Amino acid sequence: MRELDRFLNILLDEIAAADGWTVEDLVSLGRIRNTPNKLEAICHHMNIEAKHGARLRALGRCRDALFHCSGVVRRGDRRHTTTLTLGWPSDTAEGVPPVLDLGERLSVSQADLAWICAFYLSIGENLLRPV
Repeated sequence: MRELDRFLNILLDEIAAADGWTVEDLVSLGRIRNTPNKLEAICHHMNIEAKHGARLRALGRCRDALFHCSGVVRRGDRRHTTTLTLGWPSDTAEGVPPVLDLGERLSVSQADLAWICAFYLSIGENLLRPV
């Protein structure tokens, strides 16, 4: 998931360049390391609805739990919360993402990974249409 997020971050820079952003705006955009924030900046500049920030942030928190805590939920969605919302739905329908309590183990199935990849692909496709 870390690689998908990084790839999207780089893709956002390339989309901005292809969209004709000024050098100053490209430099400013390049300083944004947080992918959801960068996506929101791109969407705002291109007059596209920014609707994926919350899910990207949830995916980032899940990625961090997997990478830094071997999948054990150690932090909630926000400070002083005791639950972590997963960044993907519990089934293939666009249902409500499941929530895990602190101490629970986060696992990712093949179907989850496929959904996550398709989600990132859809973001890229939606951004490339106007360019």
